[in-house]
Amino acid sequence: MVDEGSVQVSDSYTAVFEREGQLWTAEIAEQPQIQTSADSLPKARDLIRQALGVWLDADPSTVKIVDKIGMPKRYTATREAVRATRTDRDMAAMLDKMTGPVSAKDWAEDLRLAGRPSHAVEFLENLDDDVTFTMDLLCHRISVAEEVGRWGEQDDADEPKDELQGS
Repeated sequence: MVDEGSVQVSDSYTAVFEREGQLWTAEIAEQPQIQTSADSLPKARDLIRQALGVWLDADPSTVKIVDKIGMPKRYTATREAVRATRTDRDMAAMLDKMTGPVSAKDWAEDLRLAGRPSHAVEFLENLDDDVTFTMDLLCHRISVAEEVGRWGEQDDADEPKDELQGS
C-alpha cells in the first residue's frame, strides 16, 4: 500500500457484496466508508468501482477489485445454527463419508439425486455389492463411464461395438 497524500493506494481492493432483501450492498473492505447498493449484482459492481475511482481520483477501469460475495445473513445464521448442533462424532462421520470408501450402490444413489447421466448411474448399480470407491477413484470411474456412455449414443457406423469391449 502506498500513501499518496491523504489517500492510501493499494494494488488491489476487495469489494464485499451481500444480498439484503431485494438489494445488493457493496463495501470496499480496505476503505469501509466506500459503500453502495443496487437492485442487481452487476449494478452494484459498477457502482462500487465508480465510487472507488472517485475516492482514489483514478479512472475506475484501471482499479483492480477482487469480488467477495457473502452469503445472505439468513443463510449464514441457519448454517451457524446447524453447525452448533453437530457433535464431534457427527463431523467425523461426515468427513469419513467424504474421504473414505463408499459402496458403488451408495454412490449410484447420490449421483441419481444429482441428476448425473443415467448410464453413469447404471454403471455403478451393475457392479458387485462389495465394490467401494474413494472420492478420487469415483471421479475417475464416472468420467470414464460418462465417456463410454457417449460412445454408445453415437451411430453404430461411427464406433464398432467390438472396439468398445476392451480387454
